[in-house]
Amino acid sequence: MTTAEKLVRLRKEKGLSQLQLAEEINVSRQAISRWEVGLAVPSREKLRALSELYNVSCLLYTSPS
Repeated sequence: MTTAEKLVRLRKEKGLSQLQLAEEINVSRQAISRWEVGLAVPSREKLRALSELYNVSCLLYTSPS
């Protein structure tokens, strides 16, 4: 599972839309979309915010499935 796929899965498990997630971590909805299709990756700061929101380790995003 790629990082992009993990980001999609975690967001959907939390029941959030891309817009809701974007507002929660102070980024644009387009940034969320780019992360989820693999065109960009979140900064370390945003990875930390995502980890706290989803209650998972930052390593989850980069470790093999």
